Amino acid sequence: MIRYYFEGWRKSFDFKGRSGRNQFWWFVFWDCLILLILLLSVSAFDHLSLSSLKAEGANPNLALFTDVASLMEKSSSFLFVILLLLTMLPRIALAVRRLRDTARSTVWLLLVFVPFGSLVLWIWFMGPTRDVNYAGMSSYK
Repeated sequence: MIRYYFEGWRKSFDFKGRSGRNQFWWFVFWDCLILLILLLSVSAFDHLSLSSLKAEGANPNLALFTDVASLMEKSSSFLFVILLLLTMLPRIALAVRRLRDTARSTVWLLLVFVPFGSLVLWIWFMGPTRDVNYAGMSSYK
């Protein structure tokens, strides 16, 4: 399962060929899980720094805790944005290969710029592998 995530990273610059449903959806699952964990850590550290700021008047020793929580929030936010930007290329390459696997042109990726176009793409990504298309014979037989 996790091998599909690492395989997606290995094929980050591979815009040829095909990717099956398993490969696509396991990569999306692990990618979303990692991003969700980072996002939750940002929220947690933000909550810790805000709650300690409110209670700071009661205890002067909380100033250090507030600084540490604020620093952790900023570093988690930074990691979240960096990871989000770094995973763009593997996601695009995987989407191109998945569209080929469903016998559709990669030009259809431009649907992300149209309202509800992403929904159409997600439905197509759930579709089955086509045996023969312009990208060649299926290797999933």
